[in-house]
This record gives sequence, C-alpha cells and structure tokens, in this order.
Amino acid sequence: MDWLPVVSQLKSLVQATFGDARGAKQTQENFLRQCPVLSQATSAVQAGLGDTDAARDTQLQFLQVISSFTDNLPVVGHAKGSLHYACGDKEGGDRAMKRASHMTAVMGAGVGGFIVGGPIAAVGLGVATGAAMDGITTGVEYAITGKYEPEGILRPSLDPKNAGLWFDAVGGVAADGVAGAVLGGKLVSPVAPQLSFASNSGVASAVSTKASASSETTCPRCGSPADECLLFCTREVQLSVKDSMFTNR
Repeated sequence: MDWLPVVSQLKSLVQATFGDARGAKQTQENFLRQCPVLSQATSAVQAGLGDTDAARDTQLQFLQVISSFTDNLPVVGHAKGSLHYACGDKEGGDRAMKRASHMTAVMGAGVGGFIVGGPIAAVGLGVATGAAMDGITTGVEYAITGKYEPEGILRPSLDPKNAGLWFDAVGGVAADGVAGAVLGGKLVSPVAPQLSFASNSGVASAVSTKASASSETTCPRCGSPADECLLFCTREVQLSVKDSMFTNR
C-alpha cells in the first residue's frame, strides 16, 4: 500500500504516532519510488544527478508494484503464476496463485452477498471470505513446507509491535470489503434486470391467476368474489354461492 497517494501518507502518520519514525520515513521513500508517474519523475531526477543505480532501483520497484497488482487479478493472476512456474520461478508462481485465488474467492463472496442482501452483505462476506482465505493459505503453506509465512490479516503476528504491518492488514481487510461490494455489484448488475423481471412476472402471474379464479363465481347479493363474500353475506347466500361454485365445475 506504500504506492497509494493519501494511503501512504496516512500509514506514515500512524507509524510515526506509534514511535516508528524509521518505518514512517521508509514508507515515504517507497511512495516516491513506487507511485505511478511520481516514480518515473524520481528516477529521472536520480539519473540526472548521476545516480544511475538508484534510478534503476526505482524503476525495478515500480515494476514490482505493477507485478503485484497483476497478481491480484483473477484469471490473469493465475495465468501469470503459471508463467512463473514455467520459467522455474516457484516463489513468484506461488505468490501470484495465492493472491489471484484470494481475490477470486472475495469476488465470488461479493456476488453472493450482493444477491442475498445488497452492498452491506457483499462487504461483510468479502471481508469474512478474505480473512478465511488468509487463514487457509497460511495453514496449507505451513502443512506443506513447515514454514510459518502468514498471509494478509495474519501478517502482524510476525511483529505485533510493528504499526506498519497492522496498517497493511487493516487496509487489506478494507480492500476485501470494497472489492466484494464493487466488483460483486458489477458482476451482478448485468443480470439483475432479468432476475427482477422474472421475479415480478412470476408475482404478477400468480396474482392474475388468483384474481381470475376468484372472479369465476361472484356473490349474487353483493357482487364480490365468492371467496370474499363470506365477510358480507348471510348464511343462506353463502350456501347459494357454494352451490353455484359446484355447478360451474
């Protein structure tokens, strides 16, 4: 999250507030080297001052941000992970697969939440699913490799006093909620009119059928449908209506 304008500055403020001045400074250095457009300007200044190594490092950091962003895209991230594996980069492949699968699950939860309970449910299910995926991924990784490499919301467990890790974890939870609501809503919206139309058509058809059935026989005294005349007519008229109903059958 260090590359995001405003978010990066807020993270530095939190780190400084909790006494991590070095971390706050590093976050802003990352921002200068990772934020789109700004990173290119930083690299140009570094190259102009003759520090070509720093300029090259800045560009590499920016490319890493783009790579990380791509990892989070469903399907695209999976394809990228497969490419990493094909090139012998297991670490890069694992990273892309984990992140792409995480976002796929969050989007799926968002779609379900949006259908069932609208945006609020989509946010809630997105957050819950993202947290569950972090736990599952961490557990599977530990079971396979024996190494504890926490993902997402579990990363602060590496250093509970690190404000930067906590900020990133909370930011990740918020991102899952937004992704669940926004992306889930976008996936649902194209089919929502059809679902609504089908639902309304079914209700209208049911109401029409009931009204038709009710109006087949009317009360000779009050003129209301037979199934309603019980509220208005005498016992004798009720019996007459019932007899009429059996005759019509």
